[in-house]
Amino acid sequence: MGVVQSGSELRSIAALQRAQMGVFMVLVPATLLLASLGAWFLTRRALKPIEDLTTAARGISATNMNQRIVVEGDDEFGDLAEEFNGMVGRLHNSFEKQQALLEAQKQFTADASHELRTPLTRIKLVSSSGREENPGEIGERFGVIEGAADHMAGLVDQLLTLARTDGGKVELKALSVTAVLAKAVALTGLGEDGRLKLELKDKRAMIEPGLLERAVVNLLSNAARHTPDDGEIRLVTEERDGLVWIEVRDSGEGIPAEHLPNLTKRFYRVDSARGTGTGGTGLGLAIVDQIARLHGGRFEISSEVGVGTVARIGVLVG
Repeated sequence: MGVVQSGSELRSIAALQRAQMGVFMVLVPATLLLASLGAWFLTRRALKPIEDLTTAARGISATNMNQRIVVEGDDEFGDLAEEFNGMVGRLHNSFEKQQALLEAQKQFTADASHELRTPLTRIKLVSSSGREENPGEIGERFGVIEGAADHMAGLVDQLLTLARTDGGKVELKALSVTAVLAKAVALTGLGEDGRLKLELKDKRAMIEPGLLERAVVNLLSNAARHTPDDGEIRLVTEERDGLVWIEVRDSGEGIPAEHLPNLTKRFYRVDSARGTGTGGTGLGLAIVDQIARLHGGRFEISSEVGVGTVARIGVLVG
């Protein structure tokens, strides 16, 4: 047994180690970067159909059923795209049929309401004449008929307004709100009523004068029916939050809080306070709410039993 020991220079080995370390320090980050970019690209490519599906689904609405996805390939994503396009097509057909039915219903409501006006006018004329010519019990019966005819005439007018506003398209113009309010006050007959107080500021708003006049008439009529003779009704205008607000405040009986969320539903009445005996149709506030929406504004109502009610409609500043 023996040992052989030899010596040699290590400079070349150290240089090789340094060179290898330098190559390692460059290649490892570069490899990681390229791998990350490749993974990102492949992931984006794999998830692109899902992204297209999400974008198309987000763009679907009742007024936009034209969203479709381009079908590429015959894999699972292709099948999903075909099913999605078929579903959208079926929804589109269903909405078209529903829209056609709604249009027919609105046209029927408008036509029926228009045709009812003439016989109601005749009934009112005959009953009014009969009430005047026949005093006593018979005259009272004619008075009941006349009151029923007035109620039906009001309902017909409200139905015509609903048929008009359900169309969803009105032409708005920058006009004076005060002029519209003056006409509404005249139509309700409250101009000479000592209960009515006006606090009007001349404001211009984007309005359709006929519809806004109908909304204010409904609010004033409600206030007049449910405010006692010694009470007070205030008609106020002010500008706030980009809207011109028209407020009708009364010191009437008020409305229980649990009924407030339902007041804009059609034919809804608060039986304990505002029934048919007071002359309401159950459509007035629903029409006010609809008109406010058509004007790009909103309708609000607050009330306290025994204190009064504040109803306000906001329309865009003109």
